[in-house]
Amino acid sequence: MNEAFFGLDIGSATLKAVELKKEGNSLLLKAFGIAPSIPGAAISGSKEVIADLGQAIKDLQKSAKIDTKKVVTAFPESSVFTRMVEIPTMSDKELATAIHWEAEQYIPVPLKEVKLDYEVLRRPREGEDKMMVLLVAVPTTAIDRYLEITNAAGLEAEAFETEIIALTRPFVSLSGLSPTTLIISIGSQTTDLCIMSKGIIAFTRSIASGGRALAKAIAQELGFEMDQAEEYKKAYGLLGDQLEGKIQEIIKPIFDVIISEIERAVLSYRSRFPTDPIKRAVLCGGTAKLPGVAVYLTNVLDFEVQIGDPWENIKKPSKAIEEKLEPDAPSFGVAVGLAMRGL
Repeated sequence: MNEAFFGLDIGSATLKAVELKKEGNSLLLKAFGIAPSIPGAAISGSKEVIADLGQAIKDLQKSAKIDTKKVVTAFPESSVFTRMVEIPTMSDKELATAIHWEAEQYIPVPLKEVKLDYEVLRRPREGEDKMMVLLVAVPTTAIDRYLEITNAAGLEAEAFETEIIALTRPFVSLSGLSPTTLIISIGSQTTDLCIMSKGIIAFTRSIASGGRALAKAIAQELGFEMDQAEEYKKAYGLLGDQLEGKIQEIIKPIFDVIISEIERAVLSYRSRFPTDPIKRAVLCGGTAKLPGVAVYLTNVLDFEVQIGDPWENIKKPSKAIEEKLEPDAPSFGVAVGLAMRGL
């Protein structure tokens, strides 16, 4: 992928676009932008809705001053089937033949309805007889829909990925130097989890709850419109000493459901890999900057929780740009990861 392209995150709440370029051994930010999305348009909706989403992407690309028409975008984790499977050791040629038979055991829909891809994550160590393979199956209906969206935006799709794969690039060293890390991406509609160990994906899970569920609870309890509920969520979050703890009291039961799923994921990972403990969690997504969320999670989990900054290892053209990036930084993880592909 030598020609210029940009990463596009088609979120349910916002659209994010990022273009990077290689500068020696570094990556330089060339352009970025964020704009409101059209909820549900990427999953379902009429041709008119897709046209509206395409226009919103065009407007974002124009305001961000991104010239290239080549784009890499990602399917939401809730729309794909991602599995880490252990299978008997075999050659690449044997695996290419056997993978569909293996996939039928793990993918809960007919394989003729999906596009299947796979990657060998780990060959067996001495004394082992199995290897670990990442299976990704994307419904053909989802692929067709995203092609419709990119076409409506006047773009040429260079590649599609999953959001989890994109998130691994800015937050974890793929060289294996980072400690075993739990990535927690709290979006508007879903919360996606990924555990990275020694530079490879070891575990993924998608939870059907996110930031919008928190705002909805506030709106229902206090009789607010959703916009006002969002503002209260962002202002007070999980802080018990703000507004007499009322907002924390409202959203805590919903957030605790998310936490319960995170704890289940951690226990599942520990049962499979007892000698490789999780050392830290990186929090990203639009709800990552919810007041008090990092402290709240740290008190529940027995390892460090930090708010992720996908721009940390990206060179910025100016101090002014760096300051503009800061408020929405955790939201840009997927877009930055997509823009890093192949660089």
